[in-house]
Amino acid sequence: MKQQEQREVREARKATPAPHAQVLAQVALAAVLETATAELYVVSEDGQLMHASPSARTRFASLPDVAGPEPLMAQLPGAKLRWLPAVDGIRYALLRRPEQSGDEGPLARVREEWKLTRRQVEVLQLLAQGQSNRVIAQALGCSERTVELHIASLFRKASCESRTALVAKFWRSRG
Repeated sequence: MKQQEQREVREARKATPAPHAQVLAQVALAAVLETATAELYVVSEDGQLMHASPSARTRFASLPDVAGPEPLMAQLPGAKLRWLPAVDGIRYALLRRPEQSGDEGPLARVREEWKLTRRQVEVLQLLAQGQSNRVIAQALGCSERTVELHIASLFRKASCESRTALVAKFWRSRG
């Protein structure tokens, strides 16, 4: 009987994430949202905004109160809705509104001024956070060689000769 109880305790521990794991997940989500070029919203079933990217927070403040993700989506042209797995019995939706060509903002200005592709913007954002080529490749699901090619292209487009100069120019251009 003792072995059965121990097994049940082990299974319960596996099924219940440690509090620090939940905190790390929250921090990771916030970090991802802070660098997103698209409008990203994490909304509870009742319409409460739980997390958002900077551009999403700005737009959300100007929208009328909504009673859930679907009505919010109706206020966001081009938005896509995806339901996430329930956490502690609460369902959340991820709404994503792609960056629009007319969107203003520091990152949009850099993208337009340097004529960057979406992928180059993603590489530049991770580079600006001090990430290595290996980490960037893992984050984007590509090879390190592909990252090197994107960085070489960024050097040409930004008229820079080093990572340091590129990142400095990026932060200056963002304002």
